Amino acid sequence: MPPRGDRAAVIIVREGHLLLLRRRKRGERYDALPGGTIEPGETPKAAAIREIREETGLRVRVAGPVLTLLNEHRQEIYYDAVVARGEPVLGGPEARRNSKANSYVLEWVDLKKLARRPLRPKALRVWLAARDWREVPESSGG
Repeated sequence: MPPRGDRAAVIIVREGHLLLLRRRKRGERYDALPGGTIEPGETPKAAAIREIREETGLRVRVAGPVLTLLNEHRQEIYYDAVVARGEPVLGGPEARRNSKANSYVLEWVDLKKLARRPLRPKALRVWLAARDWREVPESSGG
């Protein structure tokens, strides 16, 4: 299997809840932030915006990166959404591949419950759970 490219994802918060992608894959259940692989010639920021549009239908504007992690031999860059317009609806390749065995479900999760969620990677879950959410503006939109 060829190595996966670097990944960009977006932290979208509304009314005290974080948008997560609940996954079931190869018998495992876990959560991930919406985002995806950075394409050749694409900036991480552009990839984050494109991936959110494809996966959720949301139109986002992001601030600079807030976290970079090394996960499974690839770099993952995370951005805060400053604006996230619309209501999330699963789309793109995720909607086409969605099945009982390989499911994708968009879900708003209470920020106070993040530490108990099976969010991957673990370092992201720890970072998000420890974050001072009062300093993070809610993504405007709706």
